[in-house]
Amino acid sequence: MADDQASASELRRRYQAGGDKDDQLSASQLRARHGVQGGTAGSGDGGMSPVIIIGLIAVVVAIVVIGMQMSGGSSS
Repeated sequence: MADDQASASELRRRYQAGGDKDDQLSASQLRARHGVQGGTAGSGDGGMSPVIIIGLIAVVVAIVVIGMQMSGGSSS
């Protein structure tokens, strides 16, 4: 699991910041303190990247265009 998906208690255990001061920090505050990049940017939700979606759409369009050309060329 990446640090940007970890809960506050997991980050506390992993980085062992020590002291009672960390007990009241949120996960985002702990990430900031330890220089861990991440948060709730949607990268951890298991969804597909927009680049992958656009690539899949381009492939589907290319297949449709090729199919139309092949069927149009044989019927003329």
